[in-house]
Amino acid sequence: MEDKRKFTRFDSDLGAFRCHKAFDGVVEKIKSRIKDLSREGMRLLTDNDLPKGSSVELEIDVPGDNIPVFVFSEVMWSKKAGDAHEAGLRFTKIEPSDRTRLFDYVHAAWQKFMKHKPTQ
Repeated sequence: MEDKRKFTRFDSDLGAFRCHKAFDGVVEKIKSRIKDLSREGMRLLTDNDLPKGSSVELEIDVPGDNIPVFVFSEVMWSKKAGDAHEAGLRFTKIEPSDRTRLFDYVHAAWQKFMKHKPTQ
C-alpha cells in the first residue's frame, strides 16, 4: 500500500500529557506516549479512546528541555491497540519555536540512531 503522507514520520517515544478539563474546571493531565511524529501530526498511544474529530491539547516533555511543548490537535483516526488506544492527531496550533524545539530533538535522536544502525 502506498503511503500518501506529505512529510516523513520519525519514530518517537516521547512522553506527553493530554490536558483535559474536568467538570469542575480543574485541568486533568493524562499520561500518553508519542509513537511517531511528522511535521503535520503524530501517532499517540493513550489509555483512553479519543473520538475522531475531537480536539486534543497536549503538553509534551522534550528531554533536556525544562519547558514543555504545547500543541493543539484534532483526532483524524482512532483505534484499539491491545489494552490501549492509538490515535492519529493533526496539529491545529503549535508555536513555531515549540515546533523547532520538538523537531530538533526528534531529528537529533534520528541522526544518533542512523549513526549506530547496524549495517546488513
